[in-house]
Amino acid sequence: MVKTSPLTTSPTTTSPSEDMEQQTLALTAEQPEVPTDSSEIAAGTLAGFRLERLEVLHWGTFDKRPWALDLKGGTALLTGANGSGKSTLVDALLTLLVPNRRRSYNQASSGVKKKKERDERSYVLGAFARTRSQEGYESRSKYLREKGKPSILMAYFCDRSTGKDVSLAQVLWVDSTVRKFFVIADMELKAEYFMQCGDIPILKKQLKENDAEVYDNFTKYAQQFRKRFGLQSDKALDLFNQTVSIKEIGGLNEFVRNHMLKKADMQTQIEELQESYENLTISHTAIQKARRQLEALEPLTKEAKRYQKLTKDVADWQHFRTVLPAFFAGKCLVLLSAEQTKIERELVQGQHRREGVDRTLETLRQQAKELEFAIRQDSTGQRLQALAQEIEQVKKSLAVKQNAVMTAF
Repeated sequence: MVKTSPLTTSPTTTSPSEDMEQQTLALTAEQPEVPTDSSEIAAGTLAGFRLERLEVLHWGTFDKRPWALDLKGGTALLTGANGSGKSTLVDALLTLLVPNRRRSYNQASSGVKKKKERDERSYVLGAFARTRSQEGYESRSKYLREKGKPSILMAYFCDRSTGKDVSLAQVLWVDSTVRKFFVIADMELKAEYFMQCGDIPILKKQLKENDAEVYDNFTKYAQQFRKRFGLQSDKALDLFNQTVSIKEIGGLNEFVRNHMLKKADMQTQIEELQESYENLTISHTAIQKARRQLEALEPLTKEAKRYQKLTKDVADWQHFRTVLPAFFAGKCLVLLSAEQTKIERELVQGQHRREGVDRTLETLRQQAKELEFAIRQDSTGQRLQALAQEIEQVKKSLAVKQNAVMTAF
């Protein structure tokens, strides 16, 4: 079942061209009913990220307010008269997904001249007609907007099987050149959010505060959204850029050859192969030469290692010789300290023994004095003293007589 709905409701503002507005309003999107049954989602019929809504503001002839194309994850068919804005919306999606250097605007248009009339600057300023100069030699574009007016592109994607949301947005404006920044958010965004702030630095700050990622170059921005979408390289986006809005396909083989396969320059590949073979041959020869050199240098390497070891040993022995006196002095100090400790301990023990002997001697002397005193007080003792005196006198008399006898002879 196909559901057809107008792109937007009728605007109340005036435009430089009422016919252009009427053509834009005639643009419709035919899309099938999107299944809401959870079993179909679980079965994988809606697996992967699908475009839910595309919004543009101040992009081409879509002026004054946000214009939304609600796809709701389905497959849509854009229909409308020439100049109604079909290519403009497709180019908006291209701008969000494909870098400027690879982008091909207005591919559905017939004629090279019309294709070249479209670029980022013309879309941001809102080129809608051309007028000739008074001299009549050249024509100039007429624009809906002045420089500095920001254009908003916003695409909201959803993976219903996982419940993940991703919104991509670009804010573009013209001063001397087209300037822009890129936004990625893991949630649903709407173009109305970008209209609430007219100052670009403040808008960037508010986006970052709301957990959106802001980038100033397309490369980092593309890396992040490809990572979220599961695209391992940018080849799929290149194919999308090449095939979008093609009106006719002459033949499937030609289409695949021109848009899906890389052009092969066999002569260049043969030359590259020859060059690679020559490089490999040179590399092989260099490796063999280096291997022979290593084999020749191996004995020298061994001797060098041996020399290094001997040099180290000599240095170690010289160091040992230098520290040897200090080593033995240390050993002697340890031994002498131990001997000194032993002698001091023996000296202390001798002093203790001497003190004991002194005490014993003092006791014995005291006892001798007491005995001597006792003997003097006793009669027997007195008799012994008298006998000792008599013996002493007898010895003296005997000595005198002996001297006299010796003198007589």
